[in-house]
Formats: sequence, structure tokens, C-alpha cells
Amino acid sequence: MDEKLPLICISQPSWDGNYLKSTVELMKQIALYRTVIYVDYQYTFKDVWQRYNEQDFPLQNILGRKFRKPFPDRNLYVVNALPAIPVNWIKSTQTYQKLYKINAMLVEQAIWNIRKKLDIEKAEWLVAMAPALGLHLKKKWPDEQFWYYCYDQIKAADYLSNHGGSLEQKFLPEATGIICSSQSLLEEKSQMQPNAHLLENGVDFDLFNQAKRIPQIRPVIGYVGSIDNRLDLNLLTNLIENLPGYQFQFIGRQVSKTVVNSLSVFSNVELLPPVAPEHLGATMGSFSIGIIPFVKNEFTRHIYPLKINEYLALGLPVITTSFSNLAAFGGIIKIADQTEEFITAIQNELKSDSIAQMTFRKKIASQNSWANRAKQLNQVISRQKGAERDAEMV
Repeated sequence: MDEKLPLICISQPSWDGNYLKSTVELMKQIALYRTVIYVDYQYTFKDVWQRYNEQDFPLQNILGRKFRKPFPDRNLYVVNALPAIPVNWIKSTQTYQKLYKINAMLVEQAIWNIRKKLDIEKAEWLVAMAPALGLHLKKKWPDEQFWYYCYDQIKAADYLSNHGGSLEQKFLPEATGIICSSQSLLEEKSQMQPNAHLLENGVDFDLFNQAKRIPQIRPVIGYVGSIDNRLDLNLLTNLIENLPGYQFQFIGRQVSKTVVNSLSVFSNVELLPPVAPEHLGATMGSFSIGIIPFVKNEFTRHIYPLKINEYLALGLPVITTSFSNLAAFGGIIKIADQTEEFITAIQNELKSDSIAQMTFRKKIASQNSWANRAKQLNQVISRQKGAERDAEMV
């Protein structure tokens, strides 16, 4: 990556919010040594109508097309486009394309404005799970590198399933390369874009490593993340019923009413709202074990969970279902799919846990920091840049 060129990140996730996002964390680190323009999630008219009174909703930035600089010591700018027309629900490809073009032009204008203000003649791009925008913007800046960042299976994601898969197939061959967050995504997407690289999710190691573990009267089995249909509800119900002496604590956005209602009937379950990233480590200090009880399906098969390194950075034992390829953590975490296996794993981990094991887990997590991940991303794109220069000299 040429350090003199700014990086424009086209995001699917919003910059704001009380949960961690890989795109945001990577850009925070990249901005330590180069200019980053983070083009925020394009809020719709519906979002504005429903959320304009929320404290963290960037209404003035959206309506005024202003930009923010979250860190005084970093050249990182967060830019919002004018509100968009809600289109993801539209089934018709023709109708979707016509309306989305209007949205894309609003984003394009916001980028032109910030490039003019910052006097940016040339830049590089990272398009995060937004292939429709990637296709539109690459036509406007055809001579600049466009990398695609893929951290979920887009065709299986509820919010993008109507058109995301087909648009991704169109964009990938035109992209400079693709960055994938899991091995399974890499194996699939490399068939459409051979310049493919693995960049697994990381962790803000200092944030979690510094958090204090707080002993509890009874063990706390903890989960951090969205409470949604990724969770194996049958497995969780069986665990909670069979371990009445244990406290189960869930921290995160309550997305699925079915899952939330099913869990809330148990007296040994505590459902907590999402916590701002800077306070998450301290909130997790009550955990005795961290769990990832996901179902196995087409969407979860491609996930490299953010929470796994967060648990390890706290020194926590980790127990997970075999929803994805987690071979990199072999010997570090425990995998169990059946109720009996999971219960045995919980009991064994509580009995055998030690200072030495906690230290080892933290060491593994420290190697997976977002700072290290950002360096890896830098190296991947730098090699591409060097290869193109060499080709021009031949």
C-alpha cells in the first residue's frame, strides 16, 4: 500500500454503534500511518424518520454532508452521504438497479466533496461488502485500485440476500483483489477473483487484556454478540435447563424476538443490552467461560467470530460449536455440538483452568490484534502496488 495515497473505505457497517465491527477497527489502525476516508453506511429516509432523536445518530452530518474527524492524532475522516431510498427489500432487479443508482450518485457526490476539500487527486479503495457501490464508483475512478473486503457470506445475509450475491459476482472480476475474513470465504471467492487473501478478524488486545476478571459466587457462562437466529436455541435451552446452578449471561443486540423470548423465561439467564466497545472488556469480567453456540448453516459456515479473540484476550476458556473452520485454534478452544458434550466441556474447563492456561490464551490473542491485522492488510496491497510497478518497467 502506497503510504502517500489515501485509502477510501466504502463501508456496509456504520461507524457509530455500540458493537465492534471489523471494518471500523481496521480503519482505526490503518489511519495511524495514512489518510483514511471512511464513507459511512448510507442511512435511508426510514432510518432518519425512526432514529433522528437518538443521541448517537449522525443527523447533522447526513443532512449537512459534513465530515467528522474522530481522532485528533489520526488523519481519519468519516463522511456521510445524503439519505438514501430504502431498496434492499425490492425483489425486481430492474427496479432495484434504477433506484439504487440514485443512492450511488449521492455517495459519489459525498466522495467528490471530501476529495476536493482534502485535495486528493488519487486514492486507493477498500469496498466492504458493498459491491453495488463498488461497481458504480469504479466507473468514476477507473484508474484507481479497488479492493473488496468480504467478511460475511453476502448471499446468505438477510439484509443483502436479494441482490448481494449477483452483484458480488459482477464486481469481483473487476476488483483489484479480495480480502476474506475466513478460510471458507477465501476458498469460494477466489474462484471469481484469483488475487485473494486471508485476513481473519482481530481484537483490541489492550482493551480486553487490561480488564479484570471478577470472581462470581456461581460460574457465569457468557456470550457476547447479537442475540439472533445464529444461536442454536435448542442447544442453549438444554444447557440452561441442565445447569441450573450456573448463570448464563448474554450481552448484545436483541435481534430475534423468538430467541430473546425463549431465553428470558429462565431464572438463571440474564439478557444485557449491547455495551460500547471501550466498556465491553470490563463488562465481560464476570464471565467464567465464553461460548459461541452457533447453528451450522450456509451463513455461519463462513464466519470467523470476532468474539473468539475477545474471550481469549480476557484469558477465558472458550467453548464453541463446530459451525465453522476454527482449525487455527486447535488445542486452544473446545468444540462441542451436543448437549452432553457441551456440559462436559464446561465442567472440565472450570475444573482445569489455571494461570498458565490464561496466560497462553492471552498470548494467542495478542498475536491476533487489529494492529497486526492492519499491517497484514498493508502488506497485501503493498505487494500488489509493487507488482504493478514492476510490470510497468518490463
